[in-house]
Amino acid sequence: MSTKFEIRVILPFHLRTLARVEGDAWEGWCMGPSDLQAGETVTVVVRPEVIRIGRAAGERPEAGIAWRGVVRQRFFRGTRNLYTVDAAGVRLTVDAALDHPLAPGAEVGLDVNAVHTWTVRG
Repeated sequence: MSTKFEIRVILPFHLRTLARVEGDAWEGWCMGPSDLQAGETVTVVVRPEVIRIGRAAGERPEAGIAWRGVVRQRFFRGTRNLYTVDAAGVRLTVDAALDHPLAPGAEVGLDVNAVHTWTVRG
């Protein structure tokens, strides 16, 4: 993800910060540096292999992000499938196992736990 988002709430979490981030059509919890402040604009970074994808509605972990989306492309990559998904105004890349292939046009749920996210200023 490379779109800019605004931080709404900050909670201390060990030596880092758990930040409530708000996008245009989604909101969720993300990890960040300990000196992050409410109101800052950030980019949310999520690695493709930590996003869970399936036909069920995305269920946000206690602290994390959930989206609903539509599969736009699926690429077979040997032991993995690489998906392009449009979700909440953001195009996500998801690296998933082969066990339940999803066709382009399929409506899906996606979610990620906050510990697998990071916020970058600017």
